[in-house]
Amino acid sequence: GPDHNGISTESLDASLGLSDAWTRNVGTGQGGVAVRDGLAYVMGGDPTVTLYCMDALTGAPKWQYSWSSSTPTTTTQWDGDGPRCTPAVQDGRVYAICQAGKMYCFNATNGSVVWGPAQVGNAGQEFQADYGHCGSPLLMNGCLYFNGGTTGMVVDAATGAVAGGGAI
Repeated sequence: GPDHNGISTESLDASLGLSDAWTRNVGTGQGGVAVRDGLAYVMGGDPTVTLYCMDALTGAPKWQYSWSSSTPTTTTQWDGDGPRCTPAVQDGRVYAICQAGKMYCFNATNGSVVWGPAQVGNAGQEFQADYGHCGSPLLMNGCLYFNGGTTGMVVDAATGAVAGGGAI
């Protein structure tokens, strides 16, 4: 917001007749919502991170999956709690990474784990931004692309195996 406190003072014009269709408390987090094929995906929580899948029209829960994130519990190092990334959704799969770099691939419909956890940055590369992992994955040509500080990493979307990376 204008006071730099995370609160927006804006409101919808009441004459438009718009209202919230549904709301859902997902805990602490700073990522956005991804919507695909009538399903909405969002992450929240710290130190336990949860990926939520809901019906995009009604907000009805479909599935959720939680995992432990080994992030600091104070805001002094990364200035904020919870996951910072928006999940990527394509070809019936959802890809999610938390602030500590733990990454999973899920079946988009039922939430079963396809692969994971994979640790982004475990290939001997310095892959840690000052703010934790806050870049949402880019999915292209069968690979997931991540940024982190001054380095990047490429991961095979089918297997979670590191496919490349380095200084950018």
